[in-house]
Amino acid sequence: LQITGSLDIQGSVTSSLGYTGDLKLQQELVSNQNVGGVDSGDTFTEGSSVETLLRSILITFIRSILSTVRLKYNGGDVSTSTREVNSSITTDQFRVTATANSPNGLLPNNLTITGSGATTGNFEDDFTSTTLSAGTNTINFTSDKILNVTNIATANNQDITITAKAFDPTDSVQLTTSRTYRYVYPIYYGNSTTDLSTATGTTVEDTLGITKLVDTRGTKSLAMVATSEYLYFGYPSRYGDLSSIKDGNNFDVTDGFTKYSITIDGGNGWTSVSYNLYGSNTTTTITSQTYTFTF
Repeated sequence: LQITGSLDIQGSVTSSLGYTGDLKLQQELVSNQNVGGVDSGDTFTEGSSVETLLRSILITFIRSILSTVRLKYNGGDVSTSTREVNSSITTDQFRVTATANSPNGLLPNNLTITGSGATTGNFEDDFTSTTLSAGTNTINFTSDKILNVTNIATANNQDITITAKAFDPTDSVQLTTSRTYRYVYPIYYGNSTTDLSTATGTTVEDTLGITKLVDTRGTKSLAMVATSEYLYFGYPSRYGDLSSIKDGNNFDVTDGFTKYSITIDGGNGWTSVSYNLYGSNTTTTITSQTYTFTF
């Protein structure tokens, strides 16, 4: 028997010898190469049906998938943008995507969801539905959940991680997907006639001309405008010192700035965080230039 191209068998097989029914192997067969779902060394015992052999060769099991978990509130997605410390997350639903396994067509089961990394709030597995359908599933909590990061001890940032877990119903392997919501202390930059070298409390944030940037540590290119004013760039001191400051003409002007160490509060409710504040040594007037601050 020689088969070339594709082979499609519907129902029983009739042999040239007049046999009709499920063909059986007449002796043990050991595979010597990887084909489809058969690995080299797999053994098919005498008496196995040809259907069993063909299924093993042509069909590979593909596990179900759990993906794209996101929190929702009042029908909308909870933003995954970087958050300032003490900006709480409120959620009443979560969304997760499910894809059936193959060839059985079964969806993940025994779904759970947990939250970790929050300094306040709770996140019990108290949703009411664990039946998943193919595609996007939106599942309600029994009550609103509020999670927050009210302070970051020493790290540059802290994440609240939402993790959904389920099991493939065929091989019982656990499936996991997660989403992070990152928290930071903000960066401040801008221009002012005020001497901020000894600022305390919320003075930096409250000063006219100073902008708050909620972003992670890294090089920042920022538009600066000033009229006989000081230029400022401040960030949590845990980030370390700047390696350079360059003006809009790409000239290194690091020596034209002084680093001050201050302890300040944020208008968002966090307190007593140590900051490095770089201020220009003299007032300056610029219509608009992009300054680059590099760590």
